[in-house]
Amino acid sequence: MKRFLIKNSNLFLMLGGACMLVGALYPDETIADNYIAAAFYILASLAFMSSALGQIFNSRQK
Repeated sequence: MKRFLIKNSNLFLMLGGACMLVGALYPDETIADNYIAAAFYILASLAFMSSALGQIFNSRQK
């Protein structure tokens, strides 16, 4: 798992940015739309955390 996070930390960073952009641009007209946009924000936060962990593991390894 540690190697996977180190290897793909840039991918997680791009995924987090893309999910944050989709969550911000998703129309929020109904309650269900708000839940879907919140799911994109949660996915973005998980991707950003994975990217941060990958960067921390990479810096500790050197």
